[in-house]
Amino acid sequence: MYFLFLSLLYLVGFFVQSTRDFYSNEYDHDLDQFMYFGSRLLHGELIWVKEFDDKSPVLQFLFAIPAYFKNTGVWVLISTTSALIAAFCLYSLLIDLFKSNINYLSRSKLNQVAFFCSILYLTLQSYVFGGLLHINSFASSLNLICIYLIYFGINNSNNKHKNTNLRIAGIIGSLAISVRPYLLFPISLIIIWAIIRKRVKLLSNYNKRSKFNFSELNYLCIIKHLSYLFLLLILFNFLPYILTGNLDKILIGIKLNSINIIKHNIFIRQYINIGRNPILYPILISFIYLPLFYARTVFNKEIKILFNSTNFSVLNVDIIFFSIICPLLLEISFYNKHFWGHYFNFFTPYACISIAYIIVITLRYDQINSNNRLKHIRNIFLVIIMTASILTDKSLTKAIIEVTYGNGHNKIQKLSLVQSVLHSEKSNKDIDFLFPENNYIHWKLDQSRHGFPQKIVYRNITNGKMEKVSNAYNEQKNNFLLPSKNDLCSVIIKKAPDIVFTYENSFTAKCLESHASIYKKEFINHSNKFKIKAFKRYN
Repeated sequence: MYFLFLSLLYLVGFFVQSTRDFYSNEYDHDLDQFMYFGSRLLHGELIWVKEFDDKSPVLQFLFAIPAYFKNTGVWVLISTTSALIAAFCLYSLLIDLFKSNINYLSRSKLNQVAFFCSILYLTLQSYVFGGLLHINSFASSLNLICIYLIYFGINNSNNKHKNTNLRIAGIIGSLAISVRPYLLFPISLIIIWAIIRKRVKLLSNYNKRSKFNFSELNYLCIIKHLSYLFLLLILFNFLPYILTGNLDKILIGIKLNSINIIKHNIFIRQYINIGRNPILYPILISFIYLPLFYARTVFNKEIKILFNSTNFSVLNVDIIFFSIICPLLLEISFYNKHFWGHYFNFFTPYACISIAYIIVITLRYDQINSNNRLKHIRNIFLVIIMTASILTDKSLTKAIIEVTYGNGHNKIQKLSLVQSVLHSEKSNKDIDFLFPENNYIHWKLDQSRHGFPQKIVYRNITNGKMEKVSNAYNEQKNNFLLPSKNDLCSVIIKKAPDIVFTYENSFTAKCLESHASIYKKEFINHSNKFKIKAFKRYN
């Protein structure tokens, strides 16, 4: 009853939020950046050749599809499809993991647990910061699909199917890493987990007294898989540049992106963002409870007996990998960089597997404990917490209103305003324009940014945060503009196109106003919500 209620509630939450994401014009600013560079690829422009970007080349190819249709909803369809496939893979994976771990629960009960955790995964994809609109959900789903393929590849007795699974897993894994390099270490270790788990399972079934020996690992299989994974990783990112004779450009791009301009205290950032995103509480619980439970079992043999010591060692392998090693590897990846709220999506595959184990372990204790009243009180309390997590996170009511009446009115009004100004200035040919603080209008109107970096990088230059990257800039090797803050205004005056749009009191506005003989103010919108100025080059 409890599983059914929560599954239906979370399924409704996923449906409403994914529908909102499909129609939404309000989303993380990164999406406009991805859509813009996807649109530039349709014009034959690779990133780092004419314009700087702080993401990998693979994203440009992925977003060429929604950019072609000029609709972010197309990306949401891609992201949602990958999440649904991943949820199915999670369900199948959990059922098979339970077969070798759990022999004290009925098949129907295990199916309920697996189904609930699959629905929970879908809901997390749409509710964690960024939702299905962000690339993190897509990368997370690819990661989960990769885990599924490697697991069944290693455990498949048919060698032909085994090799096919591992090859597909290599393609999907390298794509996931290309989209989000933070996943490099966890994905690389999946093959090792699958092989160790299979070996431990065999030892448990055929010789209870045997101990696992790392020398028995199939190192050849590990090396072949990792070699294939990294070969594809290189091909996905380097091949377009090799074929177009721009190999030096990607090497420069990698060099510039290796310069860290923002460094966070990731633990403080995570603490703050968990408080702002209540749906994350299940993730937090899973990564605290299971490691503590595992530590307790090391010193308490009676607990092992309760869970059948023959198969409990396999359970240990899963807990260590999904609840301890993978989260720690992600934390290490973030540690020397930075952390944003939407990075929590990387934890969701491991959290859902961990939560599945928490549930089946709890159900085992329930079989032993005869206090039914205490069980019901606990279950009701958990249902209340899980219900509150989804209802207080992103309001279902708000999402329904946005689906019904639309959102992003300010963005649409800005677009309409820019179009009207361009239409009034238009003669026999299209007029080039630049809106440094806005990526949305550039991809919507299919207009280049003329070498000037995307919105956030541009803002970081005006704030003096890009000095390290600007100092590494070599004009002989780079065509894109990454000047220092002190040089930015002179670069704007020298290289900006005919029309420049900007916001009142912005760095750009002050720069153009100080050079009135070159750029003259042609239009200003006096809206209380936003004030846009348009400057036209006369000299």
